Amino acid sequence: MNLLRSIFLHNAGLKLLSLVIASLLWSTYTSEPRVEIGFEVPVEFTHLADNIEIGPDVPLRVHVRLRGRPIVLRRLIPADITVRVDLAGMGAGQMIYRPAADQLELPLGVELVSITPKELRIPLQLRTP
Repeated sequence: MNLLRSIFLHNAGLKLLSLVIASLLWSTYTSEPRVEIGFEVPVEFTHLADNIEIGPDVPLRVHVRLRGRPIVLRRLIPADITVRVDLAGMGAGQMIYRPAADQLELPLGVELVSITPKELRIPLQLRTP
């Protein structure tokens, strides 16, 4: 019991001061205003079968609006964000893909506001030898 008391009460003034400083720093960080920014980001197609190719007129970029802290958003570049379209098991025909927030790789503290276009029409065709 004396050991616990000495741990918590030894330099109690300094411990209290450090707690106050940490609280002020945390409240300053969390009160920073959130901003929105737009990016044109690439669309990446994965797991395309060997006998299938992507047809013409496929959007290779989409516009995303992101919300977050200015210090985080300033460090972002469009290459940091990717819209991944998984084409596993897809055959020839037209695929409609609707990107969602959980399919984007976003940094911690950044949230998706919108994606334009809302859906991507991806023509898939058999590869000609």
